[in-house]
Amino acid sequence: MDAKIELMHENLFEFCQAEREKYGELYQVLLKYVKEHDLFISDSYELTGLSNTYKFFDFHYQIYCSKPLLHTNRIINLMYWKLAKHPMIGTLVMNTSVKNEEFSISFDNRFICKLFAMQRDRPKGNSVDLMKLVKPAVINKIKYLPAEIEIIDIYQKLYNGLGSFSAMKHFVSTMYKQIMDDRTINEEDTGHTSNDKANDDKQTGNDKANDDKQTSNDDQSDDEDLKSKTCYERKKEELEAIKMFILTDFLKGRQDVTLLGPIAVDWYTMGEKLCPKYDKIQICGTIKPAQLKEELQTFLNSLGRKYNVSLGDSLDLLIPKDFRTKRIIYSMSIRTDAGIKEKPFLEYFNCCDFELIPVFDHNSMLIANKYVLLRFLFIDLWIYKFIYSIGRLEKKTYLQKRDRLVAAIKQAEAMDFIAEGTLGFHYDYDISKRQKKIGQEEYFAPYSPSMHVQKNGAVRKL
Repeated sequence: MDAKIELMHENLFEFCQAEREKYGELYQVLLKYVKEHDLFISDSYELTGLSNTYKFFDFHYQIYCSKPLLHTNRIINLMYWKLAKHPMIGTLVMNTSVKNEEFSISFDNRFICKLFAMQRDRPKGNSVDLMKLVKPAVINKIKYLPAEIEIIDIYQKLYNGLGSFSAMKHFVSTMYKQIMDDRTINEEDTGHTSNDKANDDKQTGNDKANDDKQTSNDDQSDDEDLKSKTCYERKKEELEAIKMFILTDFLKGRQDVTLLGPIAVDWYTMGEKLCPKYDKIQICGTIKPAQLKEELQTFLNSLGRKYNVSLGDSLDLLIPKDFRTKRIIYSMSIRTDAGIKEKPFLEYFNCCDFELIPVFDHNSMLIANKYVLLRFLFIDLWIYKFIYSIGRLEKKTYLQKRDRLVAAIKQAEAMDFIAEGTLGFHYDYDISKRQKKIGQEEYFAPYSPSMHVQKNGAVRKL
């Protein structure tokens, strides 16, 4: 079926190419503006060198930037002056898809481009400008979202069955090689050199980063005698053992959750012989987070351990192309000589709330399909790089985490493609976007430059 679609694409390529050339002047205006203002384009075809045969069928530019409202308004004004005398100039319109976050420009009832926000809100009123943290790929002096970001989106399309399968496979194989060939980390790559980064969201990654620093310190104490260890170190070792009990006695056999992350890969390759130390358990499922907390607490009580389970906030993953996936962290409260400390041990992702996750049973444990595993492993790779880039993670610890994830990614890539069923519910992406679109203020209403000029004698300025 996919081959027939590709043949049809090839036969229609010349027609589509001629049809798209009608908008060449608008594309030129857009690309000139993107170059001059250092905006990022998302284009997997350009990034991987794939023929435009596929690209032309749903082609419009996807631009990522800070302040998308301002940039979209400027771009459409430039387009208006370029085509002011065109008989179809009245069809040049700017629309809001998601307030403050996504805008589009269309002409002759066809999308020319969409602009997306790279500024992401965070808890307690903080925000993060990802434009300062993402290192773009540069092709012909134009900046593109890099493979480490694009591959997260492509794996999601693969397990959701979106797009041309052969094109998606080309994207991931090429991007995978680009990422694996570019693992050298230095100060120029990931930061600590920009004063702007010091002002970024200091809360982001605190829970993850603090625990990772403690984990790094634990590496140095593994060979110490029990008597030389602090109360916290001894209890932390006990918690690592409890994680194994959670895997084998709490999660094993369940049908409402599926395993993700490096531990899922280890379970596939080693089963109960795995060692979960230094990795948090990662899962997604249909169980509600509050119910999971209660069941975890009951399970710990059954072990005779007096550890209280706490439920963290729902955190944005700061992925430029995904606003729906959230992460919730479960921690155990540890009483030590130095007071009560929170030890994160499990991460719950909400993806089953809006998409079907392909899964399979392995040794009585539900494991997510390899494409799902790879997507979340690359998400972790991005998150750790982000935390490191804002100075919340030591370089040594970051490199340990990175190497651990790279090893898991290579193992997951070699896994068989298995999908025995699905977990979760499908909830349309466009419906989710409409729910975010609350209120239509003056500047978020559709904007037609030609109508604005007729009424006010000039284009709109923000």
